[in-house]
Amino acid sequence: MANYHGGRDLYNLIKIFSSEMMNNDKSDDQYIIDNSVKKALARNLNGLEINGESTLKKYIKDINFDDLKTMDLVKDNIKSRDIRFLLLASEKSMLIY
Repeated sequence: MANYHGGRDLYNLIKIFSSEMMNNDKSDDQYIIDNSVKKALARNLNGLEINGESTLKKYIKDINFDDLKTMDLVKDNIKSRDIRFLLLASEKSMLIY
């Protein structure tokens, strides 16, 4: 997993977090800030599993990502006009959204 995430991933993470904060009226609320960080991390870096364990859960143990629904994150990425890229992997030849 060496060099898995690079500068573009970090830039995109910051861009998603900034967008989350700009779209929220209560950007000074710590709960909102924490959830925006969690959602930005999950939208940008979630998905890779090693031995059945999510890389986010493996390396970031202080944040509980269980309340985020994968399909909601995918939908957010699809709807986002400024997302860098989106890779959807499927076990079948067709993926139904």
